[in-house]
Amino acid sequence: SGMDFCPYVAVEKSTYVPTSYAISYSLGDETAEGVVPANATWTEGGTYTVPANYTLYKEGYTLTGWTDGTNTLKAGETYTPSADVTLTPVFTQNTKNLSDRTSEVTLKWDFQRKNGAPTVGYQNVTGIWVTQATVEGETIDVKLDFDTNNGGKIANANWTDWCQMNKGTKLTVPSAKGAVVSMEALSAITTTTIDGQKDYTSDKTISATVASTTETIDIVIGDGSYSRYIQTVLPVVEQGGGDDDTNV
Repeated sequence: SGMDFCPYVAVEKSTYVPTSYAISYSLGDETAEGVVPANATWTEGGTYTVPANYTLYKEGYTLTGWTDGTNTLKAGETYTPSADVTLTPVFTQNTKNLSDRTSEVTLKWDFQRKNGAPTVGYQNVTGIWVTQATVEGETIDVKLDFDTNNGGKIANANWTDWCQMNKGTKLTVPSAKGAVVSMEALSAITTTTIDGQKDYTSDKTISATVASTTETIDIVIGDGSYSRYIQTVLPVVEQGGGDDDTNV
């Protein structure tokens, strides 16, 4: 740009080789459901950002960081290794869980790569997808279980803002009576069932209120489309009253 009266442009050979280090992930001595993030390479002059947790879950714990043996790195933190490194998870025991809520709790499982979701392609397998929720001021991991064995598929490699979910994909999410489940798809949702029901207004974005009191419900994809997220808003837990005094 702006190269008026330029006598020549030259490219000269350089012997400089930028430093590159491998960043690997491993469970180490930990046990957890799911899979670790994909390995990566850091090259001098670039930046590496620690990914958010979408794929690991330990019951009663939350993934609060990754350690290289010296430093503990939080999701979203920029990291510059000084050698090839293996990061292992740091889990912190929860002091709250979903049943401790005294106000609404929103759970949103986002499958969009543009928002940080990893590239995945699940078919003929079962697995989990993880989100974070705030319960009484504490952030905890909450999982969604999926089953793609009956023709289902969850794949987002070809899009940054959509995830393919084939007909037959089953998603099991936490629930409660009065929970509001919503999801967004590229085309109108018509045959997907939420807790066995289709009593929602068909549209690209739907919302349905759960009538059952079960702790989890199934969402079964019936249309086979491209989705962005599954969201559940859990209502305040109903507190039971005391028994009447019947002199028993």
